[in-house]
Amino acid sequence: MSTTKSNKTQIITPNQCKAARDLLGWKQSDLSEKSSIGESTIADFERGVRQPVARTIRDLINAFEEAGIKFIGDEKWVGVKLGIVK
Repeated sequence: MSTTKSNKTQIITPNQCKAARDLLGWKQSDLSEKSSIGESTIADFERGVRQPVARTIRDLINAFEEAGIKFIGDEKWVGVKLGIVK
């Protein structure tokens, strides 16, 4: 897996965050450990009651990308996909 960190400003939705965790089989506590973001921040974001600052979003995205997740989206579609390592 690539360990390249995402440098561009990217936005993910709470549903994309939950979907990415589900694809990886991660609990919120797993994501918290891998991203160094507080579990309550993750829970609040996924419930839609908190919009994290850009640095927090970047740290979440980096943790997911290091695990093989890719976020997709445009004006019509948003989603998440997981690379398969063979």
